[in-house]
Amino acid sequence: MQENYGHIYLTGYSGCGKTVTGIELASRLRRDYIDLDEEIKNRSGMPILDFFRKAGLHEFREFEKEILIDLAGRSVSSPSVIALGGGSLVERENQALIKNSGILLWLRVKWTTLFRNVHPPNTRPVVRYSDNYNEFISLNRDLYRERVTGYSNCDLVIDADTMTPSDTTTSIIRLMESSWFLTVKLGERTHPVICDSGSLARAGQILYHLGLLPRSLVWIITTHTLDRDELPLARIVREDIEQTRQQVKVLRIPDGESAKNNDEISRIHEAMIGAGTTRDDLVIAIGGGTLTDVAGFAASTYLRGIDIIHVPTTLVGMVDAAIGGKTAVNHERGKNLIGSFHQPKAVLIDPVVLNTSADDYFLAGLAELVKYGCVAD
Repeated sequence: MQENYGHIYLTGYSGCGKTVTGIELASRLRRDYIDLDEEIKNRSGMPILDFFRKAGLHEFREFEKEILIDLAGRSVSSPSVIALGGGSLVERENQALIKNSGILLWLRVKWTTLFRNVHPPNTRPVVRYSDNYNEFISLNRDLYRERVTGYSNCDLVIDADTMTPSDTTTSIIRLMESSWFLTVKLGERTHPVICDSGSLARAGQILYHLGLLPRSLVWIITTHTLDRDELPLARIVREDIEQTRQQVKVLRIPDGESAKNNDEISRIHEAMIGAGTTRDDLVIAIGGGTLTDVAGFAASTYLRGIDIIHVPTTLVGMVDAAIGGKTAVNHERGKNLIGSFHQPKAVLIDPVVLNTSADDYFLAGLAELVKYGCVAD
């Protein structure tokens, strides 16, 4: 299946680990490895920094584009692993070339990782170095924001901060084996949607490969119905996550609209506070649209927002409620009057669980799909 993707392009800000990961990924997939910066160096006949200074930004990008056109033309005959330059995706034409010739993976890391990995002498044309952490961020923030729009056009994003290059390589290979995946493209808040039969039983493994585990504490918020012996969907997820020796706590809320109130939000917050939950911990919401609304609002308002993963179990949840970061509770004067937008770190969809869905819920989901089709037409 990996051959069907054409080239595998790796992107991310300088210092994210594209080179070391790309070399190992190419070796394990038995593909050629191409470093775009090295190609520029070899074809220009001079170090990349010298060529950049001589040619200027515009000519540098044009030269880079010519090389990408050449490489894209080999995606069928000789699919390779290609590490892009940190700014290659600034040009829209480059984005189109990459989209039509392979799959784009974003290795996303935090500033602490970038600062640790960018060392002098800095041979990167526009990335700035400082041995002071705050100054390093200040010098590079605007450039990062300019580039992140291109990064977010990826087919898959992996948070690689806690991973070794070997871990990242394994994660890429495993995630590419999913039935399908896509990204919700929102700049720095870009996140993956993974759809695969049986993914519920592999939720812990998938989250680990996305770089979203481990955490000090994981909260699973679900309904009473989904954590019973007759329908143990939440238990399936919990047991897989616990296989990684991850501490997991489960909090159950009532089924249906009756749970969408401030009392339930307060109860969730009380439990989190009592357990010493920090901003670095994680919430996993397992359930339909009402559950993702409540869990999402609780996560968005605890410590001004902590990470959440949505695992929708109804078709409405899969195509609507879990997508877009919508969260809310009801008020006596109306539905969904108190809420926020809080994007998840990922959405995991297991279509097998639709076999447990009542017909009316399934039909409601189909109605949502028809609505989106009409809007998009």
